[in-house]
Amino acid sequence: MKNNSALKLINNNNYTTVVDIETTNKHNNELIQLARLDIKDSKRDQRKVIEQYSLATNESTININLYLEKKYPKNVLAFEKKFRDVVETMITLRNLSNQNLRFCKNTSAAKIVTVGLESTENKKGISTFLGKPGIGKTSTAKYFSRNHRAAYVSLNRTDFTMYALLNKMLEVLGIVTYTKVHNTMLDDIINYLVSDRPRLDDDVSEFYYPPKLIVVDQSNYLSLDAVDCLRTINEEASVGLCFLGLPDFTKKLNSNRSEIKQLKDRISLLIELPDPTFEDICSVLDLNWPGLSEELKKEFFKYSRKTFRLLSHLINHVREDIYSEENLGTELTVDHIRAAAGYLPKASNDEE
Repeated sequence: MKNNSALKLINNNNYTTVVDIETTNKHNNELIQLARLDIKDSKRDQRKVIEQYSLATNESTININLYLEKKYPKNVLAFEKKFRDVVETMITLRNLSNQNLRFCKNTSAAKIVTVGLESTENKKGISTFLGKPGIGKTSTAKYFSRNHRAAYVSLNRTDFTMYALLNKMLEVLGIVTYTKVHNTMLDDIINYLVSDRPRLDDDVSEFYYPPKLIVVDQSNYLSLDAVDCLRTINEEASVGLCFLGLPDFTKKLNSNRSEIKQLKDRISLLIELPDPTFEDICSVLDLNWPGLSEELKKEFFKYSRKTFRLLSHLINHVREDIYSEENLGTELTVDHIRAAAGYLPKASNDEE
């Protein structure tokens, strides 16, 4: 069996921890039952399913059949361990196409944004990180926010007004208010942030302290009034503020309005992030698909068009192909990657 085969990944412990495997502690009889159901419910010929188990365990189809009938072959303990690992892995692989990629902290963008967010949080300043879509701004900000006292606020094209921004922030911060008056909404947010009192989240029965950093994603949607509102929160609540957006967000910052000029003067970091390098793509692949050859990594890099977003789509399309019942256990080749690339959005003129 070649190294790139899906089922060969049972030998890679890092890979099998991508998702939780509910069957890890199940009794062997239950695993046998899972295998029986797998064979019975399969859309393929039962003989082919048994051959697949045989291929993965390096055991004969005769021994596989004996085990399913509870007529144990020789060296039963060693056989059971291999069989259990294969059942667990096959269940895992079939669910992988619906899993998000694991966040990689070692890419260039992740390192830059993480250091910048830490500095902004500690100094209670203002920072701005810009770059094209899909290069890691959002994933890094979300990961950072989950592990720090930071609030992540993601906007969309309907959140451009000051009222929409305040309403979204109240929701993210878990502040209950019944007013629709801008100034009162703003005061509620500032008072909560400066109070430093924990808030009980009834859904998880845990206390959360007010954030020390506000991260605003998709900042390009903000109106100038909304940008100025965030400046007020930064100053009066003494919390860090970070804008994430596309490169043309600088147009808003170049406004002649005095309030926007004040905000721009307070920005300590304004960084346009680089495109992912081949090394960056390899870091993500090594975390999410260990054991790939250099040739396969180059194909993933080529068709990702230097964005993690397209890389994520590409990986999921390839997984759906080689982890399907018809192909599970087949070797991953460049042809699978090229075929999956056909499902990706076409490149814009700027990408070509």
